[in-house]
Amino acid sequence: MNATKCAATAILIACGLTFAPHARADTAQEMAGYCEPYRTAVVTKPGEVSVPTRDLNSQYCWGAFAAVQEFYVQGDLGLCLPERSSRLELVKVFIRYMDQHPNTGHERFGRVLLLAMADAFPCPKKPVGSAQ
Repeated sequence: MNATKCAATAILIACGLTFAPHARADTAQEMAGYCEPYRTAVVTKPGEVSVPTRDLNSQYCWGAFAAVQEFYVQGDLGLCLPERSSRLELVKVFIRYMDQHPNTGHERFGRVLLLAMADAFPCPKKPVGSAQ
């Protein structure tokens, strides 16, 4: 990741934590609650998402997934997301995973996020003996 993008991402995350300290999600269940308004959100036109309710918590969720997209583009997550996956799609994948695996709710959000993405978008397996 180049220094400019790294700094921009760090600033985005810091601003989110500064302006919404009560919205910090430690567990996957907390973040799933913050992301709940996106369960029924729809894309109304390219780049525009209609969400039934927006508050600091739902915006925190949206910002967290913006960071996921940025780190993914930089190759820092070890995931195999579809080339054209949208932020809304990623949020919905996480919500669906939490619905299917409620026993992971007490775990750290970051860990469960990676499990959800790997479950929905598994990386292709390399043939045995192939160069890495």
